[in-house]
Amino acid sequence: MKLKWIVAMTLVILFGLLLFYLSIFSQDEQGSPIQGEWEFYWMERFNPEDIKNTSVKPSRIQVPSSWGGQELEGRILTSHGYATYHKKLIVHPEDVGSPKGLYLESIGSAYTLWIDGELILQLGTVGTSLAEETPEFQAKLVTFEPNQETVDIVIQVSNYSFREGGILEDVLYGNTNVLIPSIFKGVLKDVILMGGFLFLGLYHLVVYSIRRKELSILLIGIGGIVAMIRVLFVSEFLVGVIIPIENWEILVKIEYIAELVGFMILILLMKMMYPGEVHTSMLRLSYGFTISFIGYILLTPARIFTETVLIQVSLMAVILLYFVGYVGIVAAIREREGARLNLIALFVIILAMINDVLVVTQLTKLPLMLAYSLINFAMFQAIIISYRYSLLFNKNRTLASELVIMNRTLEEKVSNRTRELNEKNEELGRMQNFRTRMLANIAHDLGSPIVGIQTYLQLMKDGLVQAGNQEVIQQLYGKSDDMKGLIEDLFELTKLESREITFDWKGMEVKSFINDIYRKFEYDLDREGRALRLGKVDTAHAGREAFFRIDPFRMNRVMQNFIDNAVKFSSRSSGTITINCFLLLEELKGSIPHVRMEVIDQGIGITEDELPNVFQRFYKKQDGNENGSGLGLAIVKEIIEHHQGTVGVESEIGQGSVFYVTVPIYLEDN
Repeated sequence: MKLKWIVAMTLVILFGLLLFYLSIFSQDEQGSPIQGEWEFYWMERFNPEDIKNTSVKPSRIQVPSSWGGQELEGRILTSHGYATYHKKLIVHPEDVGSPKGLYLESIGSAYTLWIDGELILQLGTVGTSLAEETPEFQAKLVTFEPNQETVDIVIQVSNYSFREGGILEDVLYGNTNVLIPSIFKGVLKDVILMGGFLFLGLYHLVVYSIRRKELSILLIGIGGIVAMIRVLFVSEFLVGVIIPIENWEILVKIEYIAELVGFMILILLMKMMYPGEVHTSMLRLSYGFTISFIGYILLTPARIFTETVLIQVSLMAVILLYFVGYVGIVAAIREREGARLNLIALFVIILAMINDVLVVTQLTKLPLMLAYSLINFAMFQAIIISYRYSLLFNKNRTLASELVIMNRTLEEKVSNRTRELNEKNEELGRMQNFRTRMLANIAHDLGSPIVGIQTYLQLMKDGLVQAGNQEVIQQLYGKSDDMKGLIEDLFELTKLESREITFDWKGMEVKSFINDIYRKFEYDLDREGRALRLGKVDTAHAGREAFFRIDPFRMNRVMQNFIDNAVKFSSRSSGTITINCFLLLEELKGSIPHVRMEVIDQGIGITEDELPNVFQRFYKKQDGNENGSGLGLAIVKEIIEHHQGTVGVESEIGQGSVFYVTVPIYLEDN
């Protein structure tokens, strides 16, 4: 459901409500208001007979209006007091002898009505003081038959219990068949409003009973019930019929408190919907204002707290302006859910409150609009909730589709995971086997020289070999030297693998390095009757010599290991060992060119199955290598990997082997 669609639907609903409202109040025949000036006797309780016999000259006052604040004979009248209204109503000749009616509302706070000298209605007790007065506030329809074309109307009014005194609304005169439908329409309006609030309140309460985590829905439900109560207590006709409370003071307190409770619910709702936009200080101020005014209403009589209604409503409007002008706008800018709709609804509530204040203070004749604005706000919330549930439904439907797809592929995923787990277990088993073999090799390689040493020491102990025998001493030295070499190789390999060795990096010319290697080992091999040959040496490209960055000591060890192995496994003592060094031209096209240095022997060769294991720890070919540790080539591999290079071997049985390394280089001008 798109937000634009929600706005359009809401505008349609508002338009329908407007049409309904206009249809209720656009009727021409609602009775004739008895407006204009009435005779007015201030601080007098005259009955019709008193008016005929009194010498008191009456004043004039407009009806409807409040007498409070009006100037009469040079003095300003207060809201609290009593007076008598007198009006001679001229009726149409056809009205004489036919049933007629008067509809009276908002005359406060107690009054007595005479028509043509006959007592027709007494609402409350008209008193000359607060102690004498019994207030009652209720709309009344009275019927009578005019005896002549002039109808004499006398109304005694007292007000010591309300903020305004006098005849505050039009007194309607007309046929009963016109007045009764008009009254019925007003009652019907209030009933529809009450039903609307009751329905929206119960709807949200039912939704909350299903989805208890949404406290905002609970607040809207309670707010709907509170708004219904307020409409009931504002309706002067319905409250007297439905509520069995005769104490007018209690009814007025409930009406005002219901309005404040609704205001509090609205503030709490804004806090729940937009917690990030509502400041805590403003929230506390709103709570304090509401609680203070509720206490003020409970502890003071209606004649006092009704006097300050303008202050109360003004403060409420200011606080709501904060929630509309700041919270609502910021939430809309941040695109909070439903923020734009709520901003419109809150703005309508503020306008309705201002309108109602003007109506109550008789500054305008427009109808009261707060109830309509509140029902509009509740409808907005219902639309937002429906929108949320539509999103939730779409999300659940998407999740259901994804769940079906996941179920379809679950078996395949389980199979794949099982296969991967088996492969990891197999790899783990191979590693475990490798560790077992490695420990066995260490034990074997360390055990062999130890057994030899123990054997010679036992022979010495038994006296079979003399302690000073140089041959035995030489054997013992050789065995201990083997153990020392194995331990040193293990120690160095461990440090290489854990990256604990510090390399002494230097930039060297490749050609100079390979020539140094050749000169160093040529003499040693010549003494052993071996021939070392410098073969292909191609270390320049485009007139520039190649350089590399190496640790000379450890790179020497790499080449020495290759040459030592070539000597060990050469099939003929006169076999030539060759050193080649050349650039990998295809690598020069890339960003990092390399040089390949290789040692070629004419030895017995390595089988194809053994080639992958050559650079593994403790691998050694036993023929001609009884004293080897099996760690030399593993150390070579670690050294070259520190140089960002690679190692490898190429071999053929009976034809010899080629051990090589590749190392990154860079080129410089000659």
